[in-house]
Amino acid sequence: MVSLGKPAYTDAIEFNDGNCMLTESGKMRELDWETIREDVGLNQLSSYLDGAAVFGMGYWAEIPE
Repeated sequence: MVSLGKPAYTDAIEFNDGNCMLTESGKMRELDWETIREDVGLNQLSSYLDGAAVFGMGYWAEIPE
C-alpha cells in the first residue's frame, strides 16, 4: 500500500427522510498524474504494478483528475 496523504473522511448527517454526506477529501482533491509521479516515482510505481492481480485507487468519484 502506498499512501499519498492523510485519509479522506465523510460525516453523515441522517434525517428521517434521507441524509446529507459531507466529505473532506483533503489532498485527494488535487491528486493527478504529476502528483503520483512525484510522490511515488515511475520506477517504484511500475514495480508495484508489475504482475499485480489487483490495483485500487480508493473511491474514484472523489478524485477529480
